[in-house]
Amino acid sequence: MTAQTAVKLMISVMAAMLITCSIPGGIGPVSAEDGKVYVYAWEPWKPYQLKDENGDLTGLGIDMVRAVLENMDEPYKWQNTPWKRAIKDLKEGYLDAGLGASITQERKKWGLFSDPYRQESAVLFVRKEKKDAYDFETLEDIIGSDFTLGVTRGYYYGPEYERLMEQKTFSRRVEEVKVNENNYKKLRRGRIDGFLADPVSGTAGLKAMGILDMVAVHPMKVFSNDIHVIFSKKRVSPEYVEKFNKSLKKVKKSGQYDRIMRRYMK
Repeated sequence: MTAQTAVKLMISVMAAMLITCSIPGGIGPVSAEDGKVYVYAWEPWKPYQLKDENGDLTGLGIDMVRAVLENMDEPYKWQNTPWKRAIKDLKEGYLDAGLGASITQERKKWGLFSDPYRQESAVLFVRKEKKDAYDFETLEDIIGSDFTLGVTRGYYYGPEYERLMEQKTFSRRVEEVKVNENNYKKLRRGRIDGFLADPVSGTAGLKAMGILDMVAVHPMKVFSNDIHVIFSKKRVSPEYVEKFNKSLKKVKKSGQYDRIMRRYMK
């Protein structure tokens, strides 16, 4: 190979690399930590994650994690990403972290989890006038009924739900939507009989839509667990996660965590 040919080949390779880097998602998984800006994914989910009337990012979950990150003195930024896409990008190494994650065996294969920064539960919302019409004690009782259950795609509703979804007698009673708001609309129009949601976010969403007085929480116990930040193993080191956890402990010990909680629980 002549010197001129070698130079042309090097230029071609560099050009290809520049093109790849200019395409969204074109940069593959990276592991470098020094000087890195950590990208934290969120999606609108009142009252945990939202933009206020001034367009500023806020919410119970956002404010909690922001307090931890600012105490760490590590560069970071937020990225609005639908949850299902965020999980895919975290798994493949195109994203650093995602808020509001439950621990599952599948996610543990490719993700690292922070200590819990809040708790979350799932309850069954139904129309108020039909609250006593459904004699359910568990999700399994829906089998054999004519009840149509609404859920949001990509959300975790607990181990019982995961187990039941493997049974056609249950899964055929379930309808998925892309966002929670679609379930609110479907319940109002009578297209579903009830839907699963976090009680805090569900109440906030129904209130914003002006239909909270039409809906009630069914007494059936569904699911409750801790909520974590999930990190991609392909992009984030265990040492960084440990640093996050230490900062979280400091925020809780300082009283800042409780002040944030009280602000949203008024």
